[in-house]
Amino acid sequence: MKEFRKILKYARPYTKSLVFAFVCLTLTSLVNLVLPLIVRNMINAVVILKDSQILDGLAWDLFFIIILQAVFAVTHNYVFGFVGHRMTTDFRIEFFSHIQSLSLRFFQERRVGEILSRMSNDISVIQNALISIPVALLRQSITLIGAMAIILYLNWKLTGLILLILPPLMIFARVFGKRLRLFSEKLQDQVAQAVVVLEEVASSIKIVKSFTRENYERERFKKEIETAFERAVDKLKISSFFGPFILGLTFMVSAVLIWYGGYQVMSGVTTPGELAAFFLYALIVAGPIGTFVRLYTQIQEASGAIRRVYEILDTAPTIDNPENPIFLENITGRIQFENVSFGYRQEFEILHNISFDVRPGQTVALVGPSGAGKSTVIKLLHRFFDASQGSIRLDEHDIRSLDRKSFLNQIALVPQETLLFGGTVKENIL
Repeated sequence: MKEFRKILKYARPYTKSLVFAFVCLTLTSLVNLVLPLIVRNMINAVVILKDSQILDGLAWDLFFIIILQAVFAVTHNYVFGFVGHRMTTDFRIEFFSHIQSLSLRFFQERRVGEILSRMSNDISVIQNALISIPVALLRQSITLIGAMAIILYLNWKLTGLILLILPPLMIFARVFGKRLRLFSEKLQDQVAQAVVVLEEVASSIKIVKSFTRENYERERFKKEIETAFERAVDKLKISSFFGPFILGLTFMVSAVLIWYGGYQVMSGVTTPGELAAFFLYALIVAGPIGTFVRLYTQIQEASGAIRRVYEILDTAPTIDNPENPIFLENITGRIQFENVSFGYRQEFEILHNISFDVRPGQTVALVGPSGAGKSTVIKLLHRFFDASQGSIRLDEHDIRSLDRKSFLNQIALVPQETLLFGGTVKENIL
């Protein structure tokens, strides 16, 4: 649950809405607990009292309570759903903003398809959890506590039979929940690999077509997506077992309750109405128990997704502003490289003790073979990376002491290949 505490901070702006939804949810659950008592009185009115006026009055009460329950249910479902979607939207925005703040080294070490998978697949899993888990957890908790208190009051012996199923269910949920989380994480990782292949082919489609690699890339994607299918089947083997197991256990307990309760009715210990009410409450209790088992597995799956997303969110930028940056309002254009060394990997240097001085107004061309470090010099000037040795000065200031935005806004970068973002030509220029 510690993973979910990281997500809950996004709920703070919507505390009032959540409190209101919680009140509606509580009223819905309490109304549901009243229904079996009315059914008990209706059965007793028919079987024992044989009073039609009491029966008519109880029927109207039942109708009114059902309408009231529907109103409260619609309200809390909408509010919880709205807040869940809003939290996910805020989460996506922060994730996107954090991605943009990270240094270029991060993007060199991770493939774009993997990042896209975290943004789409993993956050979608988190979104489903935020919308469904809080509502189900609160509603079923209130229902379980209330129903257990009532059936304990109605018949403590029958209540003991229901309590016998709790230990095996808890063991079942713990064992299979951990396995389901493991399979879910493997599935998400494998889907990310398939997205990586898709992104690479889509971004390099000219190369793929030029070298007629369509069949090769198809087989590469097929291999990744087939592996994802195998991971999904492994997960399905676990998740598909939950429903039938819980349903079968519920029917077995129900059969024992009817058998034992029938003997109590025949011996005059309890009335038919009380047995019917107890049986309805027993079904109400079985609902939360089964739901808690499914919620546990869903929480495990969402926890894996949260961990995957926070692997990126917890990554700090390696290039950032200094504590007291210098703001350059107007750059004159003097650039000095002083004994600069740099390598994308520590064991392999691209630049070694490079020094040069470019005066304002000068036009300088960097000439050399591919891989000589021409583009690397430009990246260092933009402070996409920091030099491992030496210093780079702009207008007599070390660029590591400057506010990055203040000087980057005054530098134009013209890449070798034209790149247009989605939008109008005006938006691309401005």
